[in-house]
Amino acid sequence: MTPPDRLGRTSSDSMGIERVARAVQRTEVAVTEHEVELWGELEMLKIDLAARAKAAEMALDQDIKLLDRGMERADGSRVKQELVLRYVDDQNQDFRQLIHRILGS
Repeated sequence: MTPPDRLGRTSSDSMGIERVARAVQRTEVAVTEHEVELWGELEMLKIDLAARAKAAEMALDQDIKLLDRGMERADGSRVKQELVLRYVDDQNQDFRQLIHRILGS
């Protein structure tokens, strides 16, 4: 975005023109700084989301392996199956707490 055309034409006074030029420059710097800050925040958010997704994928893989092995070992016993399910749920609780501690939110 460019400054309004009238900013350079409203005064023949060189002091006024310099004042307007400084104001335009300050505004351009402020806008650029704001844009860079928002870009940085967006990049950090992308990294956080990618890390969370990767951690969740790894945890899911481990949970499925644990569940498959646990159900195999339970050998059809409903009590043992329930123990396996509770254990996997406890592991998920621990994982969620760890993710919240590391990544926040």
